Amino acid sequence: MGVLAFPALVLGGVPLRAHTLAAQTSSPSPADSLDLLEQAKDVQARYERYREQRTPPDLAALTNRCDDVVGRYCFRFPDHIGVDEWRAPDQPVELELARTRVLRDLGDIAGKIPGDLWVLGQRVYYLTGMGAWGNAVGLAQRCGGRSHWWCTALAAYVDHERGRWTVAEEGFARALEQMPPDTAARWTAPEYLLENSAWNSYERTADKKALQERLWMLSDPLYLVEGNDRKTEQYARQVLVRIRAQAVNGTGLDWEDDLEEITLRWGAAESWSRERDVQTGDTLVDSRRMVSHRRGQEFLPSAEVLEDPSEVGAGAWALGDRVRLELREGGSPVDQLPAGGLLEALTQTSQLLDGNIDLVGMIRDGTMRSGPRTGYTAPYAPTLDVLETQIARFRRGDSLLVAGAFAPRAEQEKGPAAAPRMPDGRDFRAERNESRSDLQRRTNPFGVVRETPVAFLPDVSEQNVESGLFLIDSESGERHQVRGEGPEGAFQLQAPNGHYVVGLEVFSPLEKQAWRERHGLWQDPIVPGLAAISDLLILQGGGEVPTSLDEALPTALPALRIEEGEAFKVAWELYGLRVGETASVRIGVTLGRTGIIGRLGEFLRLLGPDEPVVMTYEDAGPDVLGTVFRAVELNLSDLEPAEYTLTVEIDLAGREPMTVDRAILVVPSSTEDQR
Repeated sequence: MGVLAFPALVLGGVPLRAHTLAAQTSSPSPADSLDLLEQAKDVQARYERYREQRTPPDLAALTNRCDDVVGRYCFRFPDHIGVDEWRAPDQPVELELARTRVLRDLGDIAGKIPGDLWVLGQRVYYLTGMGAWGNAVGLAQRCGGRSHWWCTALAAYVDHERGRWTVAEEGFARALEQMPPDTAARWTAPEYLLENSAWNSYERTADKKALQERLWMLSDPLYLVEGNDRKTEQYARQVLVRIRAQAVNGTGLDWEDDLEEITLRWGAAESWSRERDVQTGDTLVDSRRMVSHRRGQEFLPSAEVLEDPSEVGAGAWALGDRVRLELREGGSPVDQLPAGGLLEALTQTSQLLDGNIDLVGMIRDGTMRSGPRTGYTAPYAPTLDVLETQIARFRRGDSLLVAGAFAPRAEQEKGPAAAPRMPDGRDFRAERNESRSDLQRRTNPFGVVRETPVAFLPDVSEQNVESGLFLIDSESGERHQVRGEGPEGAFQLQAPNGHYVVGLEVFSPLEKQAWRERHGLWQDPIVPGLAAISDLLILQGGGEVPTSLDEALPTALPALRIEEGEAFKVAWELYGLRVGETASVRIGVTLGRTGIIGRLGEFLRLLGPDEPVVMTYEDAGPDVLGTVFRAVELNLSDLEPAEYTLTVEIDLAGREPMTVDRAILVVPSSTEDQR
């Protein structure tokens, strides 16, 4: 086939001719329709081959090692250029002219066979790539004068690409209802996305729809952003598979299952380059090959998180680092484990500390594979980092009250650092809480239920930084939330006892940067007649000791880091104490983190006889039944910088003692650093 030629074209617009069935004087015969379809496929193929011809080749990297292999293709996660420093190769300007010509020729053919779905898909695909949203969605909605689930999916695809994720989710839901059941099953099954252990769990699950909903609820990059763009991205990738499977693609190879898997795991290529090997010997061999470039973070949960997210403790659900992927044909397989096995592999690799080694894959497959399994970049926050938080649970009758303090790391902040203002928060279960409030006031000895969530944030000038605390029921998906503005502060939010995913988020739309922390949390109702203790809340030192949670929360530390020699306070609540019942309080500190401290929601072991106790005292019992708030100030000046476990033990005469822990990190004093 010849090289695509260019007539004189006017840039800046794509002429689209409106064609309807009524406008056709006669319908083409089946043979003519097939001939026209072949012409359309030839037009599309010439463009993709022209892209390959016009992309200049560079010398390939010296190594042919692959971090992963999928069918005919090599995955490489290069680390010689950081993902944020890397710039996509410039594409030849004539490719834009060629794409305009392709759209014109496909439009001419579509005027003769307006109901052809293949031609429609190609036109929507190339228009969307140019950002011609109105033209693309108009084509999908007209759909050549016919009704088909593919047209609904194409319109939803365009809505996703233009950032209308709520509309896109509704569109894809309609398309799934319209398409044949076996097609819908393929679109919704996460086979290529999950590691073997997670996929096996999915296969064993009786209610696959419920697990799919949990998967996408957990994978949503930011709850602060309306819609679930990671979910609609996956359906958009299914649209891409259908468009590209019967068309010539940029790799130069025929479409097979490996390209389908790659597209579903990593989406469309961000850019293309071409490389060639160094010539060896006297034989002239064309070693040029196309390389596609992608970037993304892993947002999908692990098998453990997917199975029961409420049991996943703080810090155990890591947000994957953003990585760059180069995809090329051929290459050597991933490294096999050395003869010494897993232990030797772990001691020899430098990537272990970076968190990029897939330990599960090493154990299961016997390979050293690095990099995430899937990738996605949230367009509204390409930089999405970990948010430092302190989250604690308290009881309000038969309800759970969650308090959370937060702040991005200082070195990560790019947006305005001014303190936020008081937000208007609301609880989506407020109406249900109101209907139970009278009963709870009569029967609850531990406090009054708040009808709406309360957020504490100082009053200052408005800033374009959003923040929020979210509680999502891990079984039903029902959401509670309170929102505010500002990059740091503290929230409290109330919901019925149960099992939840808790999230704290900060988002700066102007800077396109966000931070989040997400883990599991649960609380069961208190057993009548028994006493209970809340989680510990670590507060700033100095000033008056607070006498209630409302007084304490504004001074809660957003990160459990305490400077060496610095005083701090620790607060908690007691429930179920009898009038006049005294308690013996012991506060101790041990080096390191206890074995199960990371699982928020468990009461932990008692202080051992040889463990240091920093404070003991007798606590007089309450005068009336109700919640008892306590706070004390500590100064552990003898502790050297390290991680410790702070333990509070409450001993009530004739009852089981209660113990709760909190991990703290002692860091070098900032004054010493300045000296």
